[in-house]
Amino acid sequence: MTQIIGIFFAAGKGSRMVPFTEKTPKPLAKVGNKTLLEINMQKAFDLVDFYVVVVSYLKEQIENYFGDSFLGKPIYYANQKNPKGGTLDALRTAIFKQNDFQDYNYLVSGSDDLIADSVYQDLKLKIQENPLVAVLVAKKIQDKKILKSKGVFKVDKHQNFIEIVEKPQQFISDLTNIGLYYLPNEIKDFISKKPNSNQLKKQKEEYITDLFNLYSQKKTIKIFSTTDFYHSISTLKDLKKAQEIFN
Repeated sequence: MTQIIGIFFAAGKGSRMVPFTEKTPKPLAKVGNKTLLEINMQKAFDLVDFYVVVVSYLKEQIENYFGDSFLGKPIYYANQKNPKGGTLDALRTAIFKQNDFQDYNYLVSGSDDLIADSVYQDLKLKIQENPLVAVLVAKKIQDKKILKSKGVFKVDKHQNFIEIVEKPQQFISDLTNIGLYYLPNEIKDFISKKPNSNQLKKQKEEYITDLFNLYSQKKTIKIFSTTDFYHSISTLKDLKKAQEIFN
């Protein structure tokens, strides 16, 4: 039976949502009567055995809100010492928090975008088909202007990952990265246990997408594309729109 940790990134400052995030971490923003992090953890509930939430900015608020469990499943908190280190450093922080976490497979997600329940249900089926293969979820988008502002997956005819291109100025594909990934256990072998010292010194980000480019040179990564609902929340305007949809 596949054992999966649900890793959720919740360490960022959310600078584009000031003044709200001056006193409240972005993952605790509410849509309806639930926080964004709560919504995402609930959607992933049937896929994971327990949760690891990567925290840093105003982390005490997140830890106090959720405590040590969510709907009966344990929550562990991994403190990202360098929150500017980016998504790869966040993943490293979660996986290498303690040795026990290194024996699982990983469902990796942000904590603030909204994705249809059906996407998680379909992803679960994909994982059950072959738990040894990494799966990255993509949203099919036709708007060329939006495509130029996103990370876009380049794939072969079998929907296998070739590379991800950030903010491409030329058409690569209509498959945009929405930050939801299933990663088999062996992905950890492609991650250094310590961050790049030069990047840490310069406070530059390490991107999880760079890991995918590296991993795909040795292993297959499948792209699972969907046309179902997805709403990115980066600004207060995005949050307000989400609240209007779901309230």
